[in-house]
Amino acid sequence: MSIRFRISLYLSIVLFIGFGILASISCYTAYKKLEQEVVNSSEITAERWTYEVKDYLDTGMGIIRGFRFPLLFSAPPRNQIISALKEILKVNDHYFGARLAYEPNSLDGNDLEFQNTLGHDSTGRFIPYLHRGQTKEEIVLEAAKYYDSLGPEGDWYQVPKKQNLTTQRIRTIMKSKGK
Repeated sequence: MSIRFRISLYLSIVLFIGFGILASISCYTAYKKLEQEVVNSSEITAERWTYEVKDYLDTGMGIIRGFRFPLLFSAPPRNQIISALKEILKVNDHYFGARLAYEPNSLDGNDLEFQNTLGHDSTGRFIPYLHRGQTKEEIVLEAAKYYDSLGPEGDWYQVPKKQNLTTQRIRTIMKSKGK
């Protein structure tokens, strides 16, 4: 082999290795920049959705607190409470239902008068559950279920009762009208 050929060969090998190293560094840098951009974009999207969910939950808690406040200082008739719950559902069409569960005789002491009526249990306890029917406009009243259950289906009532909390449940699977 001639010296000229050897120099060309070695120079080609060095240039090829250098090109490979530069291409690898360039690809790695581009990958890291893209990865950082995806992370930043994901954080911004997550933050936006966090605020949307927070706003949705804050609205629900505002409704609950606004509804609860007059009940703490007065005892309106049961039919007025049911009418108010119906109105809340009419105004907030993204809510499926609303329910209350009073302790026995804690609302007005008249549970015996309301035994086995709509929104009450067999003892007359005031436990209305209003939910949407077949259409968004139809609002159905029935007695809340599972409030006395100690299993997971009764957690909607038992857990806040034990912890003395006000809660809102976004989604609860519950049979209504036997469905």
